[in-house]
Amino acid sequence: MGHGNGIHRREVIRGFLAAAALASVPAITLSRASNKALRGVFPIGFTPVRTDDTVDFEGLATQVEFCKRGGVHGLAWPQIASGWMVLTEKERLAGAEVIVQAAQGAPMAIVIGVQGRKGDFRETERYAKHAEKMGADAIISLPPEDLPPKEVLAFYQRLGKVTTLPLFAQAIGDFSVDLLVEITESVPTFQYVKDEAGDPLKRVTEITQRTRGRLKSFSGFGVNTMMTEMELGFTGHCPFTQRRRALFPGLSLPVFNLDTQGFADLKS
Repeated sequence: MGHGNGIHRREVIRGFLAAAALASVPAITLSRASNKALRGVFPIGFTPVRTDDTVDFEGLATQVEFCKRGGVHGLAWPQIASGWMVLTEKERLAGAEVIVQAAQGAPMAIVIGVQGRKGDFRETERYAKHAEKMGADAIISLPPEDLPPKEVLAFYQRLGKVTTLPLFAQAIGDFSVDLLVEITESVPTFQYVKDEAGDPLKRVTEITQRTRGRLKSFSGFGVNTMMTEMELGFTGHCPFTQRRRALFPGLSLPVFNLDTQGFADLKS
């Protein structure tokens, strides 16, 4: 379950700056923190970087304002498309504060990434507690690298006790449906998976059935199969802003709204 480390900071971030005007993230049940629905289009926020290689926090806030104006349902940061692996802890904490503050007063939910580097759970714990303190609506975490399923299960069980916020797992690599079911059954706050393991289109029905609808699936991979995802019952969609591969939030949002509102009206 590798995260793609070992890349220079500028190389990671540069790919996401070309579409700097666009950004989106996901959200069904209500967040206990804010009563915001965790359902819909949740772009993965990019991380703007200045020419001196420092994070542009003003630009990060502007990105949130853009998403607010556009009406996206949520925003997640920092995850793979945000270049989280090249951000310092100080930058991540500061960025989380900027994003949460910029989103205040809007119905848009904020999901903060809390995975740590090198399997340091204490780092993950600091991010999670900080996210809850700042008023985030949910947290999301990639699994630690190179751990057997039993230890990944133990990681999410431990993380689920750190805060009362709804918990997303970002499933990658060999993250099995069996493991997702085990986590769901043992972690009350675990309610969502951003599924990028195997073929999510083939897994979503099994996930829903085996968890009796408790675990909701969000799509990733740039949301290139959004129409099929909606047909199969995905709860949310996480586009990103890199060129060539992304179904930009500006396109996926009206598609989602039409499917959930407009089509329903036509059928009634």
